[in-house]
Amino acid sequence: MPRLAARPFAAAFVLSAGLFAHAAPALAAASQDTPSANLGPTFVKDATARYEITTTARQVIAAQGQQLVADISSTLQLTVKVEEVTPEGARILATIDTIDSFIQSPALFTEFSSNDPVENDGASMLAPLLRPILGKSFTVSLTPTGSTANVDGIDQLLPADPNMQQLVAQAIGAQGLGTAVVGLFVLKDGMEPIAKGDSWEDVQQAAAPPLGVITITTNAKLTDVTSELASVYITGVATFTADAAATAQGMTIAIEESKIEGEVIWDVKTDMLRSSVSKSVMMLTMRSVMAPDSKQSVRVENESSAKRLD
Repeated sequence: MPRLAARPFAAAFVLSAGLFAHAAPALAAASQDTPSANLGPTFVKDATARYEITTTARQVIAAQGQQLVADISSTLQLTVKVEEVTPEGARILATIDTIDSFIQSPALFTEFSSNDPVENDGASMLAPLLRPILGKSFTVSLTPTGSTANVDGIDQLLPADPNMQQLVAQAIGAQGLGTAVVGLFVLKDGMEPIAKGDSWEDVQQAAAPPLGVITITTNAKLTDVTSELASVYITGVATFTADAAATAQGMTIAIEESKIEGEVIWDVKTDMLRSSVSKSVMMLTMRSVMAPDSKQSVRVENESSAKRLD
């Protein structure tokens, strides 16, 4: 049962899925004259909502004058239900209603839409792998303030065949699914009101073995609050710390380009996500001290969005 810090946006930058960062901020207390909003969770037992989550990723690998490009996109519609609320937190059941997926790389092209007739499944190698996932569920258990979450059941969505597990995981954005559901309920962990104009920073590290560690720093600002909606704007960057073993082998590794930006529209009446959009870019380059003029690079462009359907 994976346990994750409830910071979806930073995680999405590394995992190519998810939404926005939330962390304990250093803020002045909201005054009575300044509009404010609770950006933490409010769990109501048996409450349900439907969302559409879309992620796209492009990876460009460049080496020795050649480029390899891979594109992956997925759109899932989910029904989320608050199954249980206790003093220890809440358990969310997320059920997959529809799947649209597209994968294109030098070695593979395939796509699938669950809205297409079943009789057309023979034209897609993804169809027999993805259609059985429809109607299946996984759970996300959150602490009362949304600071951490346990995700359970996503591995059970994947086929038993290890050769197909990675393909299906990419096709449904499995690595970021739990984080995406967290982001539907939690924009910033904690229950204190945040005033219009306040901002906060989050720093999160993510391992990128065997190369090193990526540090993602995001800055969020509550730009507007009304009686119904709150708007939060997010920017960020990534830095890289090389693993000692990689450095000892004569490799120099650096992030030469990084950018994160996005916006969340938060429903202050339900304390849940109304919609979000985000974009991120990261280019990692590797050079050998034996051939400093020759480099390899990996550039990843991610876009994600989520919107409530009901």
